[in-house]
Amino acid sequence: DGSPGYHGFSSDLVITVGERVIGSVPVFLAAADGGAEPFDLAFDFLRSAAPCAGGEVTAIVLVADGLGVVDFGTSADDTISLVLQALPGASPIIDSGWVAIDAAANPFGVCSPGTTEVRVVEVDNLALYFTNAATTWKPDGGRHFAAYRAIAGAFPLHTRGDVGPGSSIDEVLAAHTDAVAAAGLLGGVDVYVSSPPGSDAWLRATAVDASDTEDTGADITAVFGGRFCDL
Repeated sequence: DGSPGYHGFSSDLVITVGERVIGSVPVFLAAADGGAEPFDLAFDFLRSAAPCAGGEVTAIVLVADGLGVVDFGTSADDTISLVLQALPGASPIIDSGWVAIDAAANPFGVCSPGTTEVRVVEVDNLALYFTNAATTWKPDGGRHFAAYRAIAGAFPLHTRGDVGPGSSIDEVLAAHTDAVAAAGLLGGVDVYVSSPPGSDAWLRATAVDASDTEDTGADITAVFGGRFCDL
């Protein structure tokens, strides 16, 4: 790049991207006789969740009908594309692909009647759930985005009340004054920010380590939106 004391060169970059960017690259120092030997330059730094300078990104918001940047009912391809645009620098996704299941007995729990296919896509600390079962947003047989799970990780993910994984039950209740704490579906305590009867538009913060609903200092470990199997 023209920096004093260095030559440009072609080289293989060895890099691993997770919550940290770790790798090495050979560097050639400039020398009067041109005979300097290269040395390996190692690097290890925390990956930024911020966009590059000059970029603009629409933030993901954890809401009852989607993620702000994409609503439930959207196709899998469009959902994944919009989420990746909103999470600059996200690590490679983990994608189950569409998996044929028995609604009553499968690795994902007990799914809605009519569920024959599901798909789970993980993008860093955000998991996206897709189904072909009928939901509030799509009739039976239509593959679509139906739920998500956000946990602590590389990207800070919050509700419109600016709470999320790592917040306390107290903070969720203060930010969402209509929320209700109850015994957790999978243990601990669940805080229901939204769970309208007859709708899949749920927004639920879970504190799996909370002893009971009086343990309001317990940390939120995940935030779930929508409905997917027994989540």
